Amino acid sequence: MRFLKSFTYSFLVLVISILISCNTAETNEQTIQGEEAFPDMVFTDTVRTRLQDTVTRKEKLEPIVANRKAVLASLKPNEDEVIEIDWNVLNDIVLEECFYEEIAEYYWCPEFGNIVKGLEGKTVALKGYILPLQGNYFVLSLNPMASCFFCNGDAGPQTIVDLKFDGPRFFKMDEQLTFKGKLRLNAKNIEELFYVFDHAEVYEAD
Repeated sequence: MRFLKSFTYSFLVLVISILISCNTAETNEQTIQGEEAFPDMVFTDTVRTRLQDTVTRKEKLEPIVANRKAVLASLKPNEDEVIEIDWNVLNDIVLEECFYEEIAEYYWCPEFGNIVKGLEGKTVALKGYILPLQGNYFVLSLNPMASCFFCNGDAGPQTIVDLKFDGPRFFKMDEQLTFKGKLRLNAKNIEELFYVFDHAEVYEAD
């Protein structure tokens, strides 16, 4: 357990570092190319990029639950006493930047909405791509590894779920499977993702 905690902490630090490095490198590359090819348009392009980033940033920090009323009406247990959800449900979250003293970095602080708060502690099922990582650590993702949150700046942290199994498991990268687990909302522990499935296991509905 100590190794897993150490790994998840290091993993988060690594993810933050990668994101910061990618953003810095991309900005520098665009500026250099702009200065060489279009010296008079650098400022204009920078303004346009900033506006685009602002729109993308708002969509990421304040994702919207589509058809909210219909979603609320559909969240009922099936015959297995499992509530089957989709990734739209996990958009019920607002993210704000805050400073984590443990890692001396800014990261997101989540504020969960009433939909996911109502599901906390209940057994839910969700289909996605399984991402096996080092240290017997597993993440369920809306997207495959090549375009998941860790590798794609357009995907928000609400598109990944921390899978906590009761024992060792083996999965192939990007297997598309449905998992069930007891939903736990994590707002404070930086060693885990915002959404956690405790007692996770592969689920096949009857």
